[in-house]
Amino acid sequence: MSQHGKPFNPNEGVSVTRHDPRWVSWTHYVYKDIILNTDGSALMNLGRAGHGGLLRTSSGRWLRGYFGYLGVSNNMHAEVMGILQGLHLAWDMRVRSVLCVCNSLVVVNLINGPPRQV
Repeated sequence: MSQHGKPFNPNEGVSVTRHDPRWVSWTHYVYKDIILNTDGSALMNLGRAGHGGLLRTSSGRWLRGYFGYLGVSNNMHAEVMGILQGLHLAWDMRVRSVLCVCNSLVVVNLINGPPRQV
């Protein structure tokens, strides 16, 4: 409950702006194995969150897709869960070599770890 006696709503006051539809495309990668495209999103910093993605061949042929609802969370958690779910799906398909494409540099740096000293 909030301090005003009504249930807490993490998305209260959130306005959604509608935009004109736009075409979305994928980039062809020269990669011999499976490609995992992922995305995650949360409304505001702490709000309703979800993730999704797809596995495809390097030529663009769709293999499998997935999505999930995370409840109340943040963007970084949603991005990481999108990658994790996609990797679980690839593993279940017996795919052991995957190129993962994610649009969050923060998450990519988190997974890759600190830069190596040369």
